[in-house]
Amino acid sequence: MAHRWKYDGYAGQSGNDDWLIIPLDDDIAPLESSDSGPTLLRSSVGADSWVLIGSADTTLNGEALRLGVRVLRDRDAIATATTSQFFGTERAAHVQPFPGAEKVVYCPRDKQVIEPGSEAVRCPGCGLFVHESAELPCYSCSSTCVCGHPSNLDGRLRWTPADL
Repeated sequence: MAHRWKYDGYAGQSGNDDWLIIPLDDDIAPLESSDSGPTLLRSSVGADSWVLIGSADTTLNGEALRLGVRVLRDRDAIATATTSQFFGTERAAHVQPFPGAEKVVYCPRDKQVIEPGSEAVRCPGCGLFVHESAELPCYSCSSTCVCGHPSNLDGRLRWTPADL
């Protein structure tokens, strides 16, 4: 799910605790408390496709939002006089029941069929499902997925604004 990182210097002492992750679970997300401030709108293209609408005093990645509308990408920096935020689409890997598919799906590690309902991980990097159970720990058997994305299951995202 897409989210935004909002800076809150009071949340913690320093580092990641100063950035709040706010899931974008509605179709409209105002970035400030005022009704006239910049707003994020979900695009009809997909769940992680969002558009920023704002005025000329809104900046995106350090540049003025001249036309008032921009399609967002992962890690885009959004700033106004009163807020500093980042847009994100990264997802944390987690074990889930494989939902099944129209065609048979094979695990890219062990080449066995992934049965509907069996424990698997959908890699946040490539989107492939990979077995992950006590019997078949295919996702966590290596430090990376077959696509090269880190295969951690600790629930953390690879990037946070505190990394800047």
